[in-house]
Amino acid sequence: MCHLFKRRTGLSIMQYRDEYRMMLAKSLLLNTQKSITDISAECGFSDASYFAARFKESEGVTPTAYRKNNEI
Repeated sequence: MCHLFKRRTGLSIMQYRDEYRMMLAKSLLLNTQKSITDISAECGFSDASYFAARFKESEGVTPTAYRKNNEI
């Protein structure tokens, strides 16, 4: 099943999950006033610090900076 998923999407199941979590986190950061802790939990992370580190690794900025840099 994993091979079929990767063949169809070009991503492993874990990569797809991680990309989906970051997409959801970015949307929540921009469209809500929820705390980083609440957003990390909603995106499936049990530790807000780990979420922040993964977010920075993925997006190049912290969740707080992402929210601030993209305010309308």
